[in-house]
Amino acid sequence: MIVTDLLQFLFHFIFIGFPTLLWQVWRPWEQVFQKISVCVVFVFRYLSQEILHVFIDFQIVCLSSFGNAVDNRAGSGSADGVDQLPVVPSDTKTTQCGFCCIVVQRDFTVFQKYAQISFLIHGIGIGTNVKVKAYAEIRDELENSYIARMQQNMDFSGYEINYPKQFNIWINNIMSEVDFWVNSVAKENSQCREDYCKRLRNNRFRSELVGNAEFIEQYLCGIKEPLVYDIGCGLAPRFGETLWNGNKMSLVEIDPLAYFYNVINEKYAPVHDCRKIIFGMFEYFSDFFDVDSADAVIINNALDHCIDPYKSIVESVMVLKPGGVLHLNHARAEGVKGKYTGLHQWNLDYTGEDDFIIWNYDVAVNVTQRLKNIADIKLGHAGKNVPRSGQYVCVDMIKKIDFDKAQYVDINNENQNKAFIINRLMQALSNPAINSVSHKMLIDECEAEAQ
Repeated sequence: MIVTDLLQFLFHFIFIGFPTLLWQVWRPWEQVFQKISVCVVFVFRYLSQEILHVFIDFQIVCLSSFGNAVDNRAGSGSADGVDQLPVVPSDTKTTQCGFCCIVVQRDFTVFQKYAQISFLIHGIGIGTNVKVKAYAEIRDELENSYIARMQQNMDFSGYEINYPKQFNIWINNIMSEVDFWVNSVAKENSQCREDYCKRLRNNRFRSELVGNAEFIEQYLCGIKEPLVYDIGCGLAPRFGETLWNGNKMSLVEIDPLAYFYNVINEKYAPVHDCRKIIFGMFEYFSDFFDVDSADAVIINNALDHCIDPYKSIVESVMVLKPGGVLHLNHARAEGVKGKYTGLHQWNLDYTGEDDFIIWNYDVAVNVTQRLKNIADIKLGHAGKNVPRSGQYVCVDMIKKIDFDKAQYVDINNENQNKAFIINRLMQALSNPAINSVSHKMLIDECEAEAQ
Protein backbone atom coordinates (compact mmCIF):
# COMPACT_ATOMS: atom_id res chain seq x y z
CA MET A 1 0.00 0.00 0.00
CA ILE A 2 2.79 2.39 0.85
CA VAL A 3 4.45 1.77 -2.51
CA THR A 4 1.14 2.16 -4.35
CA ASP A 5 0.32 5.38 -2.54
CA LEU A 6 3.80 6.70 -3.26
CA LEU A 7 3.46 5.92 -6.97
CA GLN A 8 0.05 7.57 -7.06
CA PHE A 9 1.49 10.66 -5.41
CA LEU A 10 4.44 10.80 -7.82
CA PHE A 11 2.29 10.51 -10.92
CA HIS A 12 -0.23 13.00 -9.57
CA PHE A 13 2.60 15.46 -8.90
CA ILE A 14 4.33 14.92 -12.26
CA PHE A 15 1.24 15.19 -14.43
CA ILE A 16 -1.06 17.43 -12.38
CA GLY A 17 0.65 19.20 -9.49
CA PHE A 18 3.87 20.23 -11.22
CA PRO A 19 2.16 21.44 -14.44
CA THR A 20 -0.30 23.44 -12.31
CA LEU A 21 2.63 25.10 -10.55
CA LEU A 22 4.24 25.93 -13.90
CA TRP A 23 0.92 27.36 -15.05
CA GLN A 24 1.31 30.06 -12.45
CA VAL A 25 5.00 30.85 -12.87
CA TRP A 26 5.91 30.17 -16.49
CA ARG A 27 3.98 30.76 -19.68
CA PRO A 28 3.66 29.94 -22.52
CA TRP A 29 3.50 26.24 -21.84
CA GLU A 30 4.92 25.53 -25.28
CA GLN A 31 8.38 25.96 -23.73
CA VAL A 32 7.91 23.08 -21.29
CA PHE A 33 9.41 19.86 -22.59
CA GLN A 34 10.95 16.84 -20.95
CA LYS A 35 11.68 13.31 -22.07
CA ILE A 36 10.10 10.21 -20.62
CA SER A 37 9.47 6.60 -21.61
CA VAL A 38 5.77 5.86 -21.19
CA CYS A 39 2.91 4.46 -23.27
CA VAL A 40 1.92 6.45 -26.35
CA VAL A 41 -1.26 8.42 -25.62
CA PHE A 42 -2.78 11.85 -26.04
CA VAL A 43 -4.44 13.39 -23.01
CA PHE A 44 -6.63 16.45 -23.48
CA ARG A 45 -7.95 18.21 -20.37
CA TYR A 46 -10.03 21.35 -20.39
CA LEU A 47 -9.34 23.82 -17.59
CA SER A 48 -10.89 27.29 -17.38
CA GLN A 49 -11.38 27.72 -21.14
CA GLU A 50 -7.79 26.69 -21.85
CA ILE A 51 -6.66 23.32 -23.12
CA LEU A 52 -3.92 21.30 -21.50
CA HIS A 53 -2.34 18.86 -23.92
CA VAL A 54 -0.14 16.15 -22.53
CA PHE A 55 1.52 14.10 -25.24
CA ILE A 56 3.16 11.02 -23.81
CA ASP A 57 5.37 9.27 -26.33
CA PHE A 58 8.15 6.73 -26.00
CA GLN A 59 10.47 9.70 -26.39
CA ILE A 60 8.65 12.97 -25.71
CA VAL A 61 6.38 14.60 -23.20
CA CYS A 62 5.03 17.92 -24.45
CA LEU A 63 2.95 20.15 -22.22
CA SER A 64 1.26 23.03 -23.97
CA SER A 65 -1.68 25.40 -23.68
CA PHE A 66 -3.84 26.71 -26.48
CA GLY A 67 -4.96 30.30 -26.70
CA ASN A 68 -3.05 33.53 -26.25
CA ALA A 69 0.15 31.63 -25.56
CA VAL A 70 0.78 31.15 -29.27
CA ASP A 71 3.51 33.48 -30.39
CA ASN A 72 3.66 35.39 -33.65
CA ARG A 73 5.89 32.99 -35.50
CA ALA A 74 4.76 30.28 -37.89
CA GLY A 75 5.01 27.69 -35.17
CA SER A 76 3.92 27.70 -31.58
CA GLY A 77 7.22 27.87 -29.81
CA SER A 78 8.40 24.29 -29.97
CA ALA A 79 11.81 23.51 -28.58
CA ASP A 80 14.51 22.21 -30.91
CA GLY A 81 13.14 19.40 -33.03
CA VAL A 82 10.16 18.64 -30.76
CA ASP A 83 6.87 18.48 -32.57
CA GLN A 84 3.82 20.45 -31.48
CA LEU A 85 0.53 18.67 -30.93
CA PRO A 86 -2.63 19.12 -32.92
CA VAL A 87 -5.28 21.01 -30.99
CA VAL A 88 -8.59 19.41 -30.16
CA PRO A 89 -11.20 20.10 -32.85
CA SER A 90 -13.55 22.92 -31.97
CA ASP A 91 -16.68 20.79 -32.14
CA THR A 92 -15.47 18.63 -29.23
CA LYS A 93 -14.68 21.51 -26.86
CA THR A 94 -16.49 21.82 -23.57
CA THR A 95 -16.41 24.35 -20.79
CA GLN A 96 -16.89 21.62 -18.19
CA CYS A 97 -13.86 21.68 -15.92
CA GLY A 98 -12.44 18.21 -15.48
CA PHE A 99 -13.41 16.68 -18.82
CA CYS A 100 -10.67 14.43 -20.14
CA CYS A 101 -10.27 12.63 -23.45
CA ILE A 102 -7.50 10.06 -23.73
CA VAL A 103 -6.56 9.21 -27.29
CA VAL A 104 -4.44 6.11 -27.63
CA GLN A 105 -2.16 6.38 -30.65
CA ARG A 106 -1.14 2.74 -30.78
CA ASP A 107 -2.77 -0.56 -29.87
CA PHE A 108 -5.15 -0.53 -26.91
CA THR A 109 -3.35 -3.54 -25.46
CA VAL A 110 -0.22 -1.42 -25.19
CA PHE A 111 -2.25 1.24 -23.42
CA GLN A 112 -3.61 -1.27 -20.92
CA LYS A 113 -0.21 -2.70 -20.06
CA TYR A 114 1.02 0.47 -18.41
CA ALA A 115 -0.18 0.92 -14.83
CA GLN A 116 1.09 4.49 -14.97
CA ILE A 117 -1.96 5.44 -17.02
CA SER A 118 -4.32 4.42 -14.22
CA PHE A 119 -2.41 6.70 -11.88
CA LEU A 120 -2.65 9.49 -14.44
CA ILE A 121 -6.42 9.08 -14.67
CA HIS A 122 -6.69 8.83 -10.88
CA GLY A 123 -4.78 12.09 -10.55
CA ILE A 124 -7.27 13.95 -12.71
CA GLY A 125 -9.87 13.51 -9.99
CA ILE A 126 -12.86 11.50 -8.90
CA GLY A 127 -15.92 11.90 -11.08
CA THR A 128 -13.91 12.92 -14.14
CA ASN A 129 -15.63 12.22 -17.44
CA VAL A 130 -13.02 10.06 -19.18
CA LYS A 131 -13.32 8.97 -22.80
CA VAL A 132 -10.86 6.72 -24.61
CA LYS A 133 -10.53 6.80 -28.39
CA ALA A 134 -8.11 5.39 -30.93
CA TYR A 135 -6.03 8.20 -32.42
CA ALA A 136 -6.66 6.93 -35.95
CA GLU A 137 -10.40 7.56 -35.51
CA ILE A 138 -9.98 11.32 -35.07
CA ARG A 139 -6.62 11.95 -36.70
CA ASP A 140 -8.10 13.94 -39.60
CA GLU A 141 -10.00 16.23 -37.22
CA LEU A 142 -6.96 16.81 -35.02
CA GLU A 143 -4.55 17.53 -37.85
CA ASN A 144 -6.91 19.71 -39.88
CA SER A 145 -7.71 21.72 -36.76
CA TYR A 146 -4.01 22.08 -35.95
CA ILE A 147 -3.12 23.21 -39.49
CA ALA A 148 -5.95 25.77 -39.48
CA ARG A 149 -4.79 27.16 -36.15
CA MET A 150 -1.19 27.40 -37.32
CA GLN A 151 -2.20 29.26 -40.49
CA GLN A 152 -4.07 31.86 -38.45
CA ASN A 153 -0.84 32.79 -36.65
CA MET A 154 1.67 32.65 -39.51
CA ASP A 155 4.03 35.55 -40.04
CA PHE A 156 5.28 35.75 -43.64
CA SER A 157 7.21 39.00 -43.16
CA GLY A 158 10.55 37.32 -42.56
CA TYR A 159 12.07 33.97 -43.47
CA GLU A 160 15.32 32.83 -41.90
CA ILE A 161 15.99 29.25 -40.90
CA ASN A 162 18.39 27.98 -38.26
CA TYR A 163 20.71 26.31 -40.77
CA PRO A 164 22.91 24.30 -38.36
CA LYS A 165 19.80 23.00 -36.58
CA GLN A 166 18.06 21.96 -39.81
CA PHE A 167 21.19 20.35 -41.23
CA ASN A 168 21.83 18.42 -38.02
CA ILE A 169 18.27 17.06 -38.20
CA TRP A 170 18.94 16.06 -41.79
CA ILE A 171 22.30 14.38 -41.21
CA ASN A 172 21.01 12.58 -38.11
CA ASN A 173 18.12 11.06 -40.06
CA ILE A 174 19.52 10.16 -43.47
CA MET A 175 20.32 6.60 -42.39
CA SER A 176 16.70 6.07 -41.38
CA GLU A 177 15.79 7.07 -44.95
CA VAL A 178 18.32 4.59 -46.35
CA ASP A 179 16.94 1.93 -44.00
CA PHE A 180 13.43 2.54 -45.35
CA TRP A 181 14.51 2.07 -48.95
CA VAL A 182 16.49 -1.08 -48.15
CA ASN A 183 14.19 -2.93 -45.78
CA SER A 184 10.75 -1.65 -46.83
CA VAL A 185 11.29 -1.30 -50.57
CA ALA A 186 14.27 -3.08 -52.11
CA LYS A 187 14.62 -6.43 -50.32
CA GLU A 188 12.76 -9.52 -51.44
CA ASN A 189 9.38 -9.90 -49.67
CA SER A 190 9.56 -6.29 -48.40
CA GLN A 191 6.37 -4.29 -48.11
CA CYS A 192 6.92 -2.20 -51.26
CA ARG A 193 9.01 -4.60 -53.34
CA GLU A 194 6.35 -4.85 -56.06
CA ASP A 195 6.19 -1.06 -56.40
CA TYR A 196 10.01 -0.93 -56.52
CA CYS A 197 10.09 -3.40 -59.43
CA LYS A 198 7.35 -1.52 -61.28
CA ARG A 199 9.27 1.74 -61.01
CA LEU A 200 12.51 0.30 -62.35
CA ARG A 201 10.76 -1.38 -65.29
CA ASN A 202 8.62 1.65 -66.14
CA ASN A 203 9.65 3.74 -69.16
CA ARG A 204 6.58 6.01 -69.42
CA PHE A 205 6.79 9.52 -68.05
CA ARG A 206 3.29 9.40 -66.60
CA SER A 207 1.94 6.05 -65.44
CA GLU A 208 -0.10 4.74 -62.51
CA LEU A 209 2.98 5.55 -60.43
CA VAL A 210 2.55 9.29 -61.00
CA GLY A 211 -0.30 11.66 -60.16
CA ASN A 212 -1.08 15.29 -61.04
CA ALA A 213 1.41 15.44 -63.94
CA GLU A 214 -0.90 16.34 -66.83
CA PHE A 215 0.30 19.94 -67.19
CA ILE A 216 4.01 19.15 -67.08
CA GLU A 217 3.71 16.27 -69.58
CA GLN A 218 1.67 18.34 -72.02
CA TYR A 219 4.33 21.04 -71.81
CA LEU A 220 7.18 18.58 -72.41
CA CYS A 221 5.42 17.00 -75.39
CA GLY A 222 5.81 20.30 -77.24
CA ILE A 223 9.61 20.27 -76.93
CA LYS A 224 12.01 18.16 -78.97
CA GLU A 225 14.22 16.05 -76.67
CA PRO A 226 13.62 18.11 -73.52
CA LEU A 227 16.14 18.01 -70.67
CA VAL A 228 14.49 17.20 -67.33
CA TYR A 229 16.05 17.03 -63.86
CA ASP A 230 14.26 14.76 -61.38
CA ILE A 231 15.77 15.84 -58.06
CA GLY A 232 15.03 13.89 -54.91
CA CYS A 233 14.15 10.91 -57.11
CA GLY A 234 14.79 8.33 -54.38
CA LEU A 235 15.94 4.76 -54.87
CA ALA A 236 13.56 4.02 -57.73
CA PRO A 237 12.36 7.07 -59.69
CA ARG A 238 8.69 7.19 -60.67
CA PHE A 239 9.16 8.87 -64.04
CA GLY A 240 10.19 7.24 -67.32
CA GLU A 241 11.75 8.80 -70.42
CA THR A 242 8.89 8.26 -72.89
CA LEU A 243 6.12 10.87 -73.16
CA TRP A 244 2.54 10.05 -74.14
CA ASN A 245 3.12 11.20 -77.75
CA GLY A 246 6.12 8.87 -78.09
CA ASN A 247 8.76 11.58 -77.80
CA LYS A 248 11.83 10.79 -75.72
CA MET A 249 13.36 13.14 -73.22
CA SER A 250 16.73 13.31 -71.49
CA LEU A 251 15.92 12.48 -67.87
CA VAL A 252 18.60 13.11 -65.23
CA GLU A 253 17.84 11.47 -61.87
CA ILE A 254 19.39 13.25 -58.89
CA ASP A 255 19.37 12.67 -55.15
CA PRO A 256 21.52 13.68 -52.15
CA LEU A 257 21.64 9.97 -51.22
CA ALA A 258 22.62 8.85 -54.72
CA TYR A 259 25.71 6.91 -53.67
CA PHE A 260 23.69 4.84 -51.19
CA TYR A 261 20.94 4.21 -53.72
CA ASN A 262 23.29 3.08 -56.47
CA VAL A 263 24.83 0.49 -54.14
CA ILE A 264 21.37 -0.74 -53.09
CA ASN A 265 20.18 -0.99 -56.71
CA GLU A 266 23.29 -2.95 -57.71
CA LYS A 267 22.30 -5.60 -55.19
CA TYR A 268 18.48 -5.66 -55.34
CA ALA A 269 17.32 -4.17 -58.66
CA PRO A 270 15.31 -6.64 -60.80
CA VAL A 271 16.91 -5.18 -63.97
CA HIS A 272 20.58 -5.19 -64.93
CA ASP A 273 20.66 -1.87 -66.79
CA CYS A 274 19.39 0.23 -63.88
CA ARG A 275 20.08 3.91 -64.49
CA LYS A 276 22.64 5.51 -62.20
CA ILE A 277 21.45 8.25 -59.88
CA ILE A 278 23.59 11.42 -59.77
CA PHE A 279 24.51 13.20 -56.55
CA GLY A 280 23.19 16.71 -56.02
CA MET A 281 21.80 18.80 -53.16
CA PHE A 282 18.57 20.78 -53.41
CA GLU A 283 19.92 23.82 -51.60
CA TYR A 284 22.90 24.18 -54.02
CA PHE A 285 21.31 22.92 -57.20
CA SER A 286 22.71 25.71 -59.37
CA ASP A 287 26.24 24.79 -58.19
CA PHE A 288 25.83 21.23 -59.48
CA PHE A 289 24.02 22.01 -62.75
CA ASP A 290 24.20 24.90 -65.21
CA VAL A 291 21.89 27.88 -64.92
CA ASP A 292 19.32 28.09 -67.77
CA SER A 293 20.00 24.48 -68.77
CA ALA A 294 16.79 22.53 -68.10
CA ASP A 295 13.38 22.52 -69.72
CA ALA A 296 11.84 21.16 -66.52
CA VAL A 297 12.69 20.25 -62.94
CA ILE A 298 10.62 17.68 -61.07
CA ILE A 299 10.46 17.33 -57.29
CA ASN A 300 8.03 14.61 -56.25
CA ASN A 301 7.37 14.03 -52.54
CA ALA A 302 10.87 15.16 -51.59
CA LEU A 303 10.92 18.90 -50.88
CA ASP A 304 9.70 18.41 -47.30
CA HIS A 305 12.91 16.40 -46.68
CA CYS A 306 15.11 19.41 -47.43
CA ILE A 307 17.27 21.50 -45.16
CA ASP A 308 15.81 24.67 -46.70
CA PRO A 309 12.91 24.04 -49.13
CA TYR A 310 12.41 27.70 -50.10
CA LYS A 311 16.04 28.12 -51.16
CA SER A 312 15.77 24.79 -52.96
CA ILE A 313 12.90 26.18 -55.03
CA VAL A 314 14.89 29.31 -55.93
CA GLU A 315 17.86 27.14 -56.94
CA SER A 316 15.59 24.92 -59.06
CA VAL A 317 14.08 27.90 -60.89
CA MET A 318 17.61 29.19 -61.58
CA VAL A 319 18.60 26.07 -63.57
CA LEU A 320 15.44 26.34 -65.70
CA LYS A 321 15.44 28.02 -69.07
CA PRO A 322 13.04 30.98 -69.28
CA GLY A 323 9.65 29.38 -69.89
CA GLY A 324 10.76 26.18 -68.17
CA VAL A 325 8.60 24.50 -65.52
CA LEU A 326 9.33 23.45 -61.96
CA HIS A 327 6.83 20.71 -61.07
CA LEU A 328 6.16 19.94 -57.39
CA ASN A 329 3.82 17.20 -56.23
CA HIS A 330 3.56 16.47 -52.50
CA ALA A 331 1.28 15.28 -49.75
CA ARG A 332 -0.14 18.27 -47.91
CA ALA A 333 1.52 19.19 -44.59
CA GLU A 334 3.68 16.08 -44.36
CA GLY A 335 5.57 17.45 -41.37
CA VAL A 336 2.36 17.54 -39.33
CA LYS A 337 1.38 14.08 -40.51
CA GLY A 338 4.74 12.66 -39.42
CA LYS A 339 4.91 14.85 -36.29
CA TYR A 340 8.21 16.26 -37.56
CA THR A 341 10.02 12.95 -37.15
CA GLY A 342 12.80 11.74 -39.44
CA LEU A 343 13.32 13.88 -42.53
CA HIS A 344 9.73 15.17 -42.58
CA GLN A 345 10.49 18.63 -41.22
CA TRP A 346 8.40 20.88 -43.48
CA ASN A 347 4.82 21.40 -44.60
CA LEU A 348 3.93 22.22 -48.20
CA ASP A 349 0.57 23.91 -47.98
CA TYR A 350 -1.69 26.65 -49.35
CA THR A 351 -3.65 29.58 -47.99
CA GLY A 352 -7.34 30.38 -48.36
CA GLU A 353 -6.35 32.49 -51.39
CA ASP A 354 -4.52 29.47 -52.92
CA ASP A 355 -1.09 30.97 -52.35
CA PHE A 356 1.62 28.32 -52.13
CA ILE A 357 3.24 28.36 -48.67
CA ILE A 358 5.91 26.36 -46.81
CA TRP A 359 6.08 26.26 -43.03
CA ASN A 360 7.05 24.41 -39.91
CA TYR A 361 6.94 25.23 -36.19
CA ASP A 362 9.68 27.89 -36.58
CA VAL A 363 9.16 29.79 -39.83
CA ALA A 364 6.81 30.29 -42.76
CA VAL A 365 7.19 31.66 -46.28
CA ASN A 366 4.58 32.60 -48.88
CA VAL A 367 6.30 31.34 -52.03
CA THR A 368 3.63 32.70 -54.39
CA GLN A 369 4.11 36.27 -53.16
CA ARG A 370 7.90 36.08 -52.83
CA LEU A 371 8.55 34.75 -56.33
CA LYS A 372 5.69 36.33 -58.28
CA ASN A 373 8.08 38.55 -60.26
CA ILE A 374 10.14 35.65 -61.61
CA ALA A 375 7.59 32.82 -61.92
CA ASP A 376 3.94 32.22 -62.69
CA ILE A 377 2.63 29.74 -60.14
CA LYS A 378 -0.23 27.33 -60.83
CA LEU A 379 -1.47 25.52 -57.71
CA GLY A 380 -3.73 22.48 -57.49
CA HIS A 381 -5.05 20.62 -54.47
CA ALA A 382 -7.78 18.20 -53.39
CA GLY A 383 -9.32 20.57 -50.86
CA LYS A 384 -9.25 20.55 -47.09
CA ASN A 385 -12.41 18.51 -46.57
CA VAL A 386 -11.08 15.26 -48.01
CA PRO A 387 -9.35 12.77 -45.67
CA ARG A 388 -5.78 13.73 -44.77
CA SER A 389 -4.47 10.72 -46.68
CA GLY A 390 -5.93 12.22 -49.87
CA GLN A 391 -4.80 15.81 -49.38
CA TYR A 392 -2.05 16.97 -51.73
CA VAL A 393 -0.38 20.10 -53.07
CA CYS A 394 0.60 20.23 -56.74
CA VAL A 395 2.50 23.28 -58.01
CA ASP A 396 3.74 24.16 -61.49
CA MET A 397 6.04 27.19 -61.56
CA ILE A 398 6.80 28.70 -64.98
CA LYS A 399 9.99 30.73 -65.03
CA LYS A 400 9.48 34.22 -66.44
CA ILE A 401 12.95 35.73 -66.50
CA ASP A 402 16.53 35.21 -65.38
CA PHE A 403 17.29 36.76 -62.02
CA ASP A 404 19.95 37.46 -59.43
CA LYS A 405 19.75 34.84 -56.67
CA ALA A 406 20.80 37.40 -54.04
CA GLN A 407 17.47 39.20 -54.56
CA TYR A 408 15.51 36.21 -53.28
CA VAL A 409 17.72 34.37 -50.79
CA ASP A 410 20.38 35.46 -48.31
CA ILE A 411 23.69 34.39 -49.82
CA ASN A 412 25.90 36.09 -47.21
CA ASN A 413 26.23 32.93 -45.16
CA GLU A 414 26.28 30.51 -48.09
CA ASN A 415 30.01 29.72 -47.92
CA GLN A 416 29.81 29.37 -44.16
CA ASN A 417 26.92 26.93 -44.54
CA LYS A 418 28.84 24.90 -47.10
CA ALA A 419 31.81 24.71 -44.74
CA PHE A 420 29.45 23.55 -41.98
CA ILE A 421 28.09 20.79 -44.25
CA ILE A 422 31.59 19.53 -45.10
CA ASN A 423 32.60 19.54 -41.46
CA ARG A 424 29.51 17.60 -40.33
CA LEU A 425 29.75 15.11 -43.19
CA MET A 426 33.36 14.33 -42.35
CA GLN A 427 32.41 14.01 -38.70
CA ALA A 428 29.67 11.54 -39.61
CA LEU A 429 31.98 9.62 -41.93
CA SER A 430 34.50 9.16 -39.13
CA ASN A 431 31.89 7.66 -36.81
CA PRO A 432 32.42 3.86 -36.91
CA ALA A 433 28.81 3.18 -35.91
CA ILE A 434 27.36 5.29 -38.74
CA ASN A 435 29.91 3.98 -41.20
CA SER A 436 28.81 0.38 -40.64
CA VAL A 437 25.05 0.96 -40.65
CA SER A 438 24.49 0.75 -44.41
CA HIS A 439 26.68 -2.36 -44.65
CA LYS A 440 24.57 -4.11 -42.04
CA MET A 441 21.36 -3.09 -43.81
CA LEU A 442 22.50 -4.77 -47.01
CA ILE A 443 23.12 -8.12 -45.33
CA ASP A 444 20.28 -10.56 -45.93
CA GLU A 445 19.20 -13.02 -43.29
CA CYS A 446 20.81 -15.93 -45.09
CA GLU A 447 24.07 -13.99 -45.41
CA ALA A 448 23.98 -13.13 -41.74
CA GLU A 449 23.54 -16.79 -40.81
CA ALA A 450 26.45 -17.73 -43.02
CA GLN A 451 28.66 -15.16 -41.35
